[in-house]
Amino acid sequence: MKQIARQELHIEPLTGSIRINVKVYRGIQKSGSKLTRRKKQDGIIRPTVKPDTDNYYKAVSDALTGILWEDDNQIVEIHVGKWYSDQPRVEIEAEEID
Repeated sequence: MKQIARQELHIEPLTGSIRINVKVYRGIQKSGSKLTRRKKQDGIIRPTVKPDTDNYYKAVSDALTGILWEDDNQIVEIHVGKWYSDQPRVEIEAEEID
């Protein structure tokens, strides 16, 4: 994640207090019924399997330290969620709030 962030982000790290929103989209397993698959795509069924949301947050905060923010102690507000998607990915929004 750190390497991708360095390649994609060409900004100076944020310096103030930060609010972050982390959205983790996990792949949908091939097995299972069409109904279950649709419910996962629609966000009705959400992942309750490992890794835990706090592990995703820690990986993101560590990887983006020195790139998106100077130090992860600047993060004062956090929201992390997990969903299923046909396009697995992690989306990160960071906003300076002071």
